[in-house]
Amino acid sequence: MSLRFLLLSLFLAFFNLSSGQENEDNSFLAKSFFSHDIRNRGLPGFVQGQEDKAILDFSEHNSKFYEKSKVDSLKIKNVFISFQSNDTLKNQIRELKKFPELEFLEIKTGLSIGRNKEIEELVIPSEIGQLKNLKYLQISGSFEIDLQSLFEELKNLSRLKYLGLSHVNDELKIPENITGLKNLEGLKLLGYTNISFPDGIQEMNQLNTLFLEPQNIKKDIGLLAKSTFPRINYLKLYYTNLNRENLTAIDKLDKLESLELVNCNIDRIADLMDVLPSSLKKIKWTSLKTDTTEISFEKFNNLEVLELDGIISYEITPFAYELNNLKSLTIHSEKLESINLSSAQNLQILDLGYSNLSEMPGGLEELQDLRILKLNENHISEIPRDISSLKNLEELDLAKNRVAKIAVGIGELRKLEKFNLAFNQLEKLPNDFTQLKNLRDLNLNANKLKGLPSDFGELKNLVNLNLGDNYLQSLPGSITQLRELKIFNISYNDIEALPEDIGNMIALEDFILGGNKGQEISYVSITENSDFNKNRKREFNRIRKIPESFSKLANIKRLYFKDLSTLDSENLFQILLKLPSKKYRTELRGVGVHNLPDVGWENFLGETLELGGSVIDSIPEQILKAPYLEKISFSLSEADRLSYSFNNSEDFLVFAEDFGYVEFEDIKRSESMASAYLDYAYAKKYKSDKKNIIEIFNKAFILDSAYTAENIRPADYARALRENKEYEKAITYYDKAIYQDTIRGPYILNYIIPHFKERAELQLKVGDSLDALEGLEYFSGRFDKSSWTSTGLLAKKLGKDDLARRYFTNAKEYYRKKIEQSRESDRINYLEQLSLLEVFYISEDFEEASNYMDELMKFEFIANDELVIRRLFKIVDSILQDTVDNDYLVSFKEYLDSNRTDLQRWSFDLFEDWLAMTNSLSSEKKTMIFTALKEL
Repeated sequence: MSLRFLLLSLFLAFFNLSSGQENEDNSFLAKSFFSHDIRNRGLPGFVQGQEDKAILDFSEHNSKFYEKSKVDSLKIKNVFISFQSNDTLKNQIRELKKFPELEFLEIKTGLSIGRNKEIEELVIPSEIGQLKNLKYLQISGSFEIDLQSLFEELKNLSRLKYLGLSHVNDELKIPENITGLKNLEGLKLLGYTNISFPDGIQEMNQLNTLFLEPQNIKKDIGLLAKSTFPRINYLKLYYTNLNRENLTAIDKLDKLESLELVNCNIDRIADLMDVLPSSLKKIKWTSLKTDTTEISFEKFNNLEVLELDGIISYEITPFAYELNNLKSLTIHSEKLESINLSSAQNLQILDLGYSNLSEMPGGLEELQDLRILKLNENHISEIPRDISSLKNLEELDLAKNRVAKIAVGIGELRKLEKFNLAFNQLEKLPNDFTQLKNLRDLNLNANKLKGLPSDFGELKNLVNLNLGDNYLQSLPGSITQLRELKIFNISYNDIEALPEDIGNMIALEDFILGGNKGQEISYVSITENSDFNKNRKREFNRIRKIPESFSKLANIKRLYFKDLSTLDSENLFQILLKLPSKKYRTELRGVGVHNLPDVGWENFLGETLELGGSVIDSIPEQILKAPYLEKISFSLSEADRLSYSFNNSEDFLVFAEDFGYVEFEDIKRSESMASAYLDYAYAKKYKSDKKNIIEIFNKAFILDSAYTAENIRPADYARALRENKEYEKAITYYDKAIYQDTIRGPYILNYIIPHFKERAELQLKVGDSLDALEGLEYFSGRFDKSSWTSTGLLAKKLGKDDLARRYFTNAKEYYRKKIEQSRESDRINYLEQLSLLEVFYISEDFEEASNYMDELMKFEFIANDELVIRRLFKIVDSILQDTVDNDYLVSFKEYLDSNRTDLQRWSFDLFEDWLAMTNSLSSEKKTMIFTALKEL
């Protein structure tokens, strides 16, 4: 099986937990482990050879892919498991013995809505005690868990340092045997309504980190006052109410060094300051809610890190900037309009982004130790010469300001490695800009640059260069001297030609050249501080040819030429068929490629070829010779409803066989090919040509019958069988689909309803009428009570009058209950009343129907569809009562003309079915009603 499958289930880790890091800073480890959900990081895929830095998704649906991969199990340290039952979890935990170096494990329920009835109480398998190297365990989900049993299993994990329990028990009563986790250093408890700790918690000598987040912000932390945490030095509280009465809990934490408050409420900030120990080294407050207008940090002489983030409604006294030991200062505040930092001479990190500064902070020249300066998303218009005094500056971020001028002197920042000037108003760079010899990462995206210094190539250490979205018409010849450059973005400019010797940029990996065809670009994510928070029409590159020297580049990983419609595709493929780089991605959407080379594909070493938006005349047979090609997308005709897109070589091989490029007999019998045929069949159902879907499914069975039988989507196969008129077999697979739909919640009615109805339709076709009726009875009672009417009508057709009466009675009770519920909640839905009226007619309770019709005529209907339906039923009532006017049809037509509606919320199918089968009406009355129905 291709390793590409595994890319869906592997993620790069956001921290490196190698075996040689036993002495890493505890606070860093705690923050890395506790502060992030690894599944929501949105990071790119697995890098082979770096298994120790990867998160392996070993969930039930992905673990089988691992078996076919080339992952070195001895290096896997971090695993994520999503599960749906205690049985599957037990099997997954048992399989973890394959990873003897496992250190990080996150266990999470597969459900995102509600509780799973199969795991109302989670049972942690005893096999978890065999993970001897486990240091970090996170358990998250919507279930109850026996903490006593959990801690009993975990006490054998002598290396366990950090434990997180998220949204498990509403009442989180920590049992006494937690003290058996003798090496536990950090505890994170989230999503509880009430919590309590045992007296013995004070015996946990290693416990120094505590994170708490209740479900309700009204909960306080009085529980801390009732417990003793003698060695807690790192406390993080989420959504907690800190009033005067319970702040004594923090007062007892005399060894506290780091305090983080996230979205907390504080009545009086002065009360909090009084109880905090002066020994604090780190304060981090995010979106703190307080009515205090000013905060002083005067008492915290040992403070090294101060971070104030989120919406800040209070002023910071200047003394905060004069703390002698302060090394890192972060303030994000719209109230921050100016600041002088001349006294904060020990600062190494300064972050004043997302504020209201119109000029650079005062006193910057005094900050000789400053390494990182972030001023993004302010109103700064100029970078003054004073900044040249920051000789140790390594990172400077001024993105999303109004910078139009950089004073001469910037080149004196010889240690600067990262410079972000994106989304500003620069038209040119100062002459000494190219003296930034140590610069590795430069972002000039979305400025107004028309040219670059001729000696731009002097920035020889550049690794990442973003010049996208400017007005550049050409590139200086010296730019090809950037032999260390890996990422090069020149998209959305007005460049006509690339330097002929671009092949000298030998380290180039990611080349972004695409244009936008001159359409408007919307920077909707940019703040009001920037002039780029509106649509603006930009230039686009007009490059026709890729220079021959480009074909020498051996390290290319991605070519992004999207929407570069001027590009000569024949020239492009001449280059690509010579390019020595291997397994690179090629993005050519919107380029307008219509013809692909017939030969030479054995020399195409790319892994992906994205041709979306291009209608290809034909796919050359020799494209199958491309040794690494696994993902390709294209369209073969404008009439195709779905573009072809293949994520791996197996999928593409299925396409090739379908179009006659290869013989089915020549395809290797394997699980991976069977899987590819299944995926191809699923995609085929969205296309206009559906006639051979059943053949594709059957080929999957030929390739691997056991795998296909276990993994085929029964509903899709059932529909294909139905189209092929294999009704008996289709019913069998509808049975399987319904079983899968109903075995566990939450139930998705959009799936369940059609499966029951389609199965019943086939059962009637093959003469299994009673089975059809029995299935619909079960369905109506459990899943869709509005179906009692149709079920009753079927019973009536089958001559089961007693059952029909019972089903119609159920339908009436259902709608009466719905109507009452709507009335109680003051949200009247007249379609419910009309549905009840329809049941009266279909059940042939004509007297009750007439009485209810009189009642409905008293209501003030507003919606056109409701008015039209009521008018139709009024005509039906008049016909049944023999009181209809001779010109009823004319007046009904006139009524429809003035109350036109498409009746999207209503169908008369059931009513028409009843009308066609009933013997209770004369043929004349039937004709009159049908005639009125046709007007709709």
